[in-house]
Amino acid sequence: MSPIDLVFSAEAGDDIDSILAYTFDTWGSAQEVTYRLVLWNAFRRIQTFPEIGRLVSEDRDDLRERILEHHIILYRYHENTVTILRILNPRRKRPSQ
Repeated sequence: MSPIDLVFSAEAGDDIDSILAYTFDTWGSAQEVTYRLVLWNAFRRIQTFPEIGRLVSEDRDDLRERILEHHIILYRYHENTVTILRILNPRRKRPSQ
């Protein structure tokens, strides 16, 4: 178990629900289960190696992003906590964080 805490913003929870619902509706149950595992593994990897993501801004050393297949995971790493902020489709406009 990682000594780094992993938490999710409400928006990230909504993003995950939307992504998995879309995956289920479009490709079915088996693919939804597969992509759920892909997401979970990506979150755990970020938790284990929080500096793995690219810095989003030179002005903010705590805001990072990690590309995952068809999504971008936007997260903050601060004081031994990784906060997953959003999981975005790269075609969507990014919210300001």
